[in-house]
Amino acid sequence: MPRGSETHRHFLQIAARHHIKPLFVLFDSCWDPEPHLGKQHAPKPGVHNSGWVQSPGAKALQDPSQYPRLEAYVKGVVGAFAKDDRILGWDVWNEPDNGNGGSYKDLEPKNKNDLVVALLPKAFAWARSAHPRNL
Repeated sequence: MPRGSETHRHFLQIAARHHIKPLFVLFDSCWDPEPHLGKQHAPKPGVHNSGWVQSPGAKALQDPSQYPRLEAYVKGVVGAFAKDDRILGWDVWNEPDNGNGGSYKDLEPKNKNDLVVALLPKAFAWARSAHPRNL
């Protein structure tokens, strides 16, 4: 992601105009574990948040060679907005213990909990290394 991209700056301008301070979520263990670029699947009727995708997703979570990319992402986003007082805070990993037992259980790695437990402290260290004012 470009450091402090115009899209993110524009989003923060709009939020600030409405007196909203967002909580940026970097990683998330909920819903579809197979994120991808491009056109997304249609919503599934009757499935809450059926279009929501996980980050980093099952493939990247299982592949330590992807961790430098994840580190660059965290440091890039947090570093770009570390001192921005328009941001309420940083949710480094939303629901890290969510086993996703409902709609996507069969697509999850069997050792997802172990993988997240191993990566979680790294994700926090990466975020803290950018010295944000509100982590």
